[in-house]
Amino acid sequence: MTPKVLAIVFSACKAFVAIADAAGVLSLYKVNGTLLFGHSVVRTDGLDSVVCIKFTTSDENVDSNDLQNLVVVTSLGSLLRLRNLKLAEFEQKLFENNKDISSEVLKSIRSERANVGRLRENALSCVLVHRFQLYRAHTSTD
Repeated sequence: MTPKVLAIVFSACKAFVAIADAAGVLSLYKVNGTLLFGHSVVRTDGLDSVVCIKFTTSDENVDSNDLQNLVVVTSLGSLLRLRNLKLAEFEQKLFENNKDISSEVLKSIRSERANVGRLRENALSCVLVHRFQLYRAHTSTD
Protein backbone atom coordinates (compact mmCIF):
# COMPACT_ATOMS: atom_id res chain seq x y z
CA MET A 1 0.00 0.00 0.00
CA THR A 2 1.29 3.46 -0.90
CA PRO A 3 1.78 5.80 2.09
CA LYS A 4 -0.58 8.77 2.38
CA VAL A 5 0.71 12.07 0.96
CA LEU A 6 1.07 14.66 3.75
CA ALA A 7 2.51 17.63 1.85
CA ILE A 8 3.19 18.58 -1.75
CA VAL A 9 4.84 21.62 -3.32
CA PHE A 10 5.86 22.66 -6.83
CA SER A 11 9.09 24.49 -7.59
CA ALA A 12 8.80 28.09 -8.79
CA CYS A 13 9.55 26.98 -12.35
CA LYS A 14 6.77 24.34 -12.07
CA ALA A 15 9.09 21.66 -13.47
CA PHE A 16 9.65 19.84 -10.16
CA VAL A 17 7.43 18.63 -7.35
CA ALA A 18 8.36 17.61 -3.81
CA ILE A 19 6.13 15.16 -1.95
CA ALA A 20 6.28 14.10 1.70
CA ASP A 21 4.42 10.96 2.71
CA ALA A 22 3.22 9.39 5.96
CA ALA A 23 6.21 7.02 5.97
CA GLY A 24 8.46 10.06 6.47
CA VAL A 25 9.96 10.01 2.98
CA LEU A 26 10.56 13.23 1.08
CA SER A 27 10.68 12.65 -2.68
CA LEU A 28 11.61 15.04 -5.46
CA TYR A 29 10.17 14.37 -8.91
CA LYS A 30 10.21 15.93 -12.34
CA VAL A 31 6.60 16.78 -13.19
CA ASN A 32 6.68 13.99 -15.78
CA GLY A 33 6.94 11.53 -12.87
CA THR A 34 10.68 10.84 -12.99
CA LEU A 35 12.03 10.37 -9.45
CA LEU A 36 15.14 12.44 -8.69
CA PHE A 37 15.51 11.21 -5.11
CA GLY A 38 13.66 9.86 -2.12
CA HIS A 39 15.03 10.46 1.36
CA SER A 40 13.70 9.66 4.83
CA VAL A 41 13.34 12.91 6.79
CA VAL A 42 11.54 11.83 9.97
CA ARG A 43 11.89 8.96 12.39
CA THR A 44 10.12 5.76 11.45
CA ASP A 45 8.49 5.33 14.88
CA GLY A 46 5.44 7.33 13.77
CA LEU A 47 5.82 10.01 16.45
CA ASP A 48 6.80 12.73 13.99
CA SER A 49 5.40 13.68 10.60
CA VAL A 50 5.94 16.29 7.91
CA VAL A 51 3.49 19.20 8.09
CA CYS A 52 4.93 21.55 5.49
CA ILE A 53 7.47 21.63 2.67
CA LYS A 54 8.49 24.66 0.66
CA PHE A 55 10.98 25.54 -2.06
CA THR A 56 12.96 28.64 -1.11
CA THR A 57 15.97 30.65 -2.13
CA SER A 58 17.85 33.22 -0.10
CA ASP A 59 19.03 35.07 -3.20
CA GLU A 60 16.44 36.96 -5.22
CA ASN A 61 18.84 37.06 -8.19
CA VAL A 62 19.00 33.27 -8.47
CA ASP A 63 16.97 31.73 -11.28
CA SER A 64 13.90 29.93 -9.96
CA ASN A 65 15.11 26.56 -11.22
CA ASP A 66 18.68 26.81 -9.94
CA LEU A 67 20.23 26.55 -6.46
CA GLN A 68 16.94 26.03 -4.68
CA ASN A 69 16.52 25.00 -1.06
CA LEU A 70 13.79 22.71 0.14
CA VAL A 71 12.65 23.37 3.70
CA VAL A 72 10.72 20.74 5.65
CA VAL A 73 8.81 21.36 8.91
CA THR A 74 7.72 18.44 11.09
CA SER A 75 5.09 18.20 13.83
CA LEU A 76 7.80 17.81 16.49
CA GLY A 77 9.35 21.09 15.37
CA SER A 78 12.26 19.91 13.28
CA LEU A 79 13.26 22.25 10.48
CA LEU A 80 15.28 20.58 7.76
CA ARG A 81 16.82 22.52 4.90
CA LEU A 82 18.11 20.64 1.89
CA ARG A 83 20.50 23.05 0.22
CA ASN A 84 21.97 23.35 -3.25
CA LEU A 85 19.18 21.69 -5.16
CA LYS A 86 20.63 22.44 -8.58
CA LEU A 87 17.38 21.66 -10.35
CA ALA A 88 18.54 22.71 -13.82
CA GLU A 89 21.66 20.55 -13.45
CA PHE A 90 19.60 17.58 -12.25
CA GLU A 91 17.30 17.98 -15.23
CA GLN A 92 20.27 18.06 -17.62
CA LYS A 93 21.75 14.89 -16.07
CA LEU A 94 18.42 13.14 -16.50
CA PHE A 95 18.28 14.20 -20.14
CA GLU A 96 21.85 13.08 -20.83
CA ASN A 97 21.84 9.81 -18.89
CA ASN A 98 18.19 8.77 -19.06
CA LYS A 99 18.72 6.62 -15.95
CA ASP A 100 18.34 6.73 -12.19
CA ILE A 101 20.41 9.64 -10.88
CA SER A 102 19.11 9.60 -7.29
CA SER A 103 22.47 8.64 -5.76
CA GLU A 104 24.20 11.48 -7.66
CA VAL A 105 21.53 13.94 -6.55
CA LEU A 106 21.75 12.89 -2.90
CA LYS A 107 25.55 13.27 -2.94
CA SER A 108 25.30 16.86 -4.18
CA ILE A 109 22.70 18.02 -1.65
CA ARG A 110 23.77 19.50 1.67
CA SER A 111 21.40 19.54 4.61
CA GLU A 112 21.05 21.21 7.96
CA ARG A 113 18.59 20.61 10.76
CA ALA A 114 17.30 22.80 13.57
CA ASN A 115 14.61 22.28 16.19
CA VAL A 116 12.08 24.87 17.34
CA GLY A 117 10.08 22.62 19.64
CA ARG A 118 6.78 20.85 19.11
CA LEU A 119 4.29 22.71 16.93
CA ARG A 120 1.05 23.79 18.53
CA GLU A 121 -2.21 22.57 17.05
CA ASN A 122 -2.92 24.45 13.78
CA ALA A 123 0.48 26.19 13.89
CA LEU A 124 1.32 28.22 10.82
CA SER A 125 4.17 26.03 9.65
CA CYS A 126 4.70 28.11 6.51
CA VAL A 127 5.56 31.06 8.76
CA LEU A 128 8.20 28.89 10.45
CA VAL A 129 9.63 28.01 7.04
CA HIS A 130 9.81 31.70 6.16
CA ARG A 131 11.48 32.58 9.48
CA PHE A 132 13.97 29.76 9.05
CA GLN A 133 14.75 30.97 5.55
CA LEU A 134 15.32 34.55 6.76
CA TYR A 135 17.42 33.37 9.70
CA ARG A 136 19.60 31.22 7.47
CA ALA A 137 19.93 33.99 4.88
CA HIS A 138 21.36 36.31 7.54
CA THR A 139 23.59 33.76 9.26
CA SER A 140 24.80 31.72 6.30
CA THR A 141 28.04 32.42 4.48
CA ASP A 142 27.30 30.24 1.42
